[in-house]
Amino acid sequence: MPYICKKKMVKQMKHLLLIATFFITGILVAQNGTLSGKITTLEGGSQTEVPFVIVRAVEANVGAKGNLFGDYTLELPAGKHTIAFLPSLLEKDTIVVEIKAGETTLLNKELFSSSLMTVVVTAKAKVNEVGAIYNAKVTKEDTKVTTNKTAKQIEEGGDSDVGSGAKKMTGMSTVGEVLYVRGLGDRYNVAYLNGLPIPSPNPDFRVVPLSIFPTDIVSSVSVSKVMSSELYGDFAGGAFNIITKSYLDKPTLSVSIGSGMNSQTTFQDFKSYTGGKTDYFGVDDGTRDLPNYVVQNSTPAAYSAINTIYPNSFYNSVEGKTTGFLNNFGTAISKASPNSNFSIMGGNFFEFPKSESKSSGIGFLALLNHDNSYETSTGKIKLINAQSEERLNYDISKYTQSTASTGLFSVYLRMNPEHNITFNTLFVNTSSDETRDTWGQHFDYAKDIYSSRLTYKQNYISTNQLLGSHKFLKPNKEDDFSRLTLDWRGSYNLTGSKEPDRRQVVMFYDDKEETENYSFNYIDKNDNHRFYSQLEETEVAGKVNVKFVAKYKTDLEDNAEKVDELVVINAGVDYKSKVRDFDYKQYNYILNNLASTIGDNVNIDNMNAYLNNEQHDNGEFYIQEVSNFGSSYRANLDVFGTYADAKFKFNKLEIIPGARLEISEQTVINRDQQTPSVIEKTSNPSTNILPSFIAKYSATDKDIVRFVASKTITRPKFNELAPFQYTLFFAGMKAEGNPDLKNGQNYNLDVRYERYSRPGEMITLGAFYKYLDSPIEQTMKATASGQLMSFSNALSAQVGGLEFEFVRNLSFLIKDEEKRDTSFLRDFGIGFNATYMFTTVNIDTLDFSSINTNSVRPLEGSSPFLLNIDVRYEKRFENKNKLLLAMAYNVFGKRLVTVGSNGIGDSYARPVNTLNFVSKMSFENNLSLSFKVKNIFNPSIDIIQEDKVNVGEYINVSSIKQGIDASFSVGYTFDYKKKNKEKKAL
Repeated sequence: MPYICKKKMVKQMKHLLLIATFFITGILVAQNGTLSGKITTLEGGSQTEVPFVIVRAVEANVGAKGNLFGDYTLELPAGKHTIAFLPSLLEKDTIVVEIKAGETTLLNKELFSSSLMTVVVTAKAKVNEVGAIYNAKVTKEDTKVTTNKTAKQIEEGGDSDVGSGAKKMTGMSTVGEVLYVRGLGDRYNVAYLNGLPIPSPNPDFRVVPLSIFPTDIVSSVSVSKVMSSELYGDFAGGAFNIITKSYLDKPTLSVSIGSGMNSQTTFQDFKSYTGGKTDYFGVDDGTRDLPNYVVQNSTPAAYSAINTIYPNSFYNSVEGKTTGFLNNFGTAISKASPNSNFSIMGGNFFEFPKSESKSSGIGFLALLNHDNSYETSTGKIKLINAQSEERLNYDISKYTQSTASTGLFSVYLRMNPEHNITFNTLFVNTSSDETRDTWGQHFDYAKDIYSSRLTYKQNYISTNQLLGSHKFLKPNKEDDFSRLTLDWRGSYNLTGSKEPDRRQVVMFYDDKEETENYSFNYIDKNDNHRFYSQLEETEVAGKVNVKFVAKYKTDLEDNAEKVDELVVINAGVDYKSKVRDFDYKQYNYILNNLASTIGDNVNIDNMNAYLNNEQHDNGEFYIQEVSNFGSSYRANLDVFGTYADAKFKFNKLEIIPGARLEISEQTVINRDQQTPSVIEKTSNPSTNILPSFIAKYSATDKDIVRFVASKTITRPKFNELAPFQYTLFFAGMKAEGNPDLKNGQNYNLDVRYERYSRPGEMITLGAFYKYLDSPIEQTMKATASGQLMSFSNALSAQVGGLEFEFVRNLSFLIKDEEKRDTSFLRDFGIGFNATYMFTTVNIDTLDFSSINTNSVRPLEGSSPFLLNIDVRYEKRFENKNKLLLAMAYNVFGKRLVTVGSNGIGDSYARPVNTLNFVSKMSFENNLSLSFKVKNIFNPSIDIIQEDKVNVGEYINVSSIKQGIDASFSVGYTFDYKKKNKEKKAL
């Protein structure tokens, strides 16, 4: 055959082969089909996407991983396939589906949680995860010793704010608004919002009251009980981090309204006074402002104030001219209204053009929440001396209207899956309007004494945050893993508190019931007065963190790659600077003439008839401002830190050595109270290197052991450092700062064993020990005018104890494991945590100015034991309705609340047993109903004092009851669902 013919035949054969290849490929392609859909779970009647779920076709051994918004796609041969859905948090599930050649089959899958799982509907800037399983997962994967709670879990415990929920965490308790971690109070703790420090509006506390954060704005709260290098080093108890919601991924509008009542307040007599028109919203309308007349008729002061909060002048009223103040000392009695609250939240996510599966876009969330409540509390308070004799014995009645308003606006920008920026602005405003009456005996007076005090307090926080996260060096663009991550964040915070126009009058009486036959107490000029105080604080903070994975390996798990980080370097810098201004003014009413004129014919229910402009202009009384050039101060704190740590993973063992360098300076500037021409500046500079070491050993996939050692410091608060006297609260003890205070040094050890038998189930047993060198402690000093509270560095203190936590589904009681998932017990869950601890402080006995009764005592606020138990029942019905019932119990051991002096015994709070109930019904139509009962036992809150005459016995010095709270709310979510093109669905 000629060569040309051969060449022609070969060319023809190639064409035929190519045609055959395309034909066969077309047949094969035609025999494949596509399976796609969205994976969701139900919460409150609304479907929420579940991200990053592994979906696998069992027989074909083909798998894929869902994206951030629950979308997945699989290419499969035609025919029947068993599809397995393998989430890391929810229950795994399988379903048989038939794939038809050349067609797309839509399979939207709803996954269900076990009885311990509750979905937290939060923004998607981070993965949506569920209650108990989220906590167990975070705790297991974390390298530190942390305690976590989602907003949903806090609500299930019958609480509506972070503070109430946090005190039920392992090792936590509260005294008033102060949260204690392992027996360590306010000075040993620190608070963060989204990883950035947040200031406190209360001048006496360094940690913001967590009760001001409603669960509506919160995704979760965590407490790190050990030091790691990225945290500021000024803590030894706990570092609280509140994570707020960020955005919603689809058009959503949720509204909720509610009402409640208190067993001893609602529809009962409630004493109050005429306030401002906007008191319901927690904002004074100017009614309580310092009057312009008073400002304009004041005399310029001889020395300038340290700040400009109040005018630099002093006021004395003039007979025949007006007082300048409103005639508003009077009170009135009405019936207390029910409590009320409302909340509205909305958000959405907008995809950018050409965005695939929402890989880029912008999302937002806006939320407004307001609560208004009333509370009446009654009780007794006594002061007992060292001879066990009563010096004071008062009956107390308090009527308080409280408000809490919260606004949150958040914008999330996703430039692409590797780069995102979030902006948060949060405003929180709280107020309390209290009318307080006391009747009883005072050792300084022959007659019984009565006082009436009207106090309005307003606290606010405004915080603005900008946060960014950027991922580089991604080995696989389809995966979330990157070798280099850069995180940066900054904040600008404004916080403040004010107590405008507090009014008090004090009178004598013979018979309490003869309310028209009282007489003014004019002996102590400070008793009858108006008081104004204000605090303003600005804080700027910034942080940059770089994480580099130097070594890693990949494994195949459930047909998807899992990255194991072997060597990780983490380093960063942070900085914060705060400036605080504080000042107060007090205007005393000098009532000598009025008391002589009226005698014992004062009607305490009609005070405006006496303390008014007419009586003043007639010369019956005058007003005199207290001269105190040391009332104002300015305080500064600057902290610069740089840190680094490295994680090394050796098979089952992980170790993280780290260190932090922290340079800080504290200053307080004020005028000397005795020599006001002298400006005092107290400074506390320090440079500290704070090492830490963390080890984690994963004996099995279910068993983990941790060990942590670290060093931290304790800085004094501003008011503890400044050498001027101030009053902690009205009628309270005088206190004076100590400029010689130095930072305390804290040495911390933790070890913990953890067992994770099933997803969401957790058993932990830990031990901790802390040695505090030169801790700052309250002390009592003797002065010519009586006792003075101050602060000093004690010799040392020790804190140690054991912690146990148990979270489990009750189906474990069924011996046959195959029957557990079908047992009714799978709808029940139990949570239990307990802490046993000991604390001791050694006071310097060579400090002869100190008059503390006991030189060795427990730490103030610490309890020998803490116990929390919660039981939950959660039933999901076939129609997708869901019922939740939960009970939560809490008790603490006897704890020290007041340090005794001059032979007077220390005072302790008796154990208080608290029981809360919560129920919630969520319907498929997006409607939800909830009912809560708090403080079911309504126990008496008792303070007892050591009896130094009858050793070993105690005297009850205070008893108060707060009543039972019940509330009901209804919520509805308007959930917009996009219309999809018609696809064949199973």
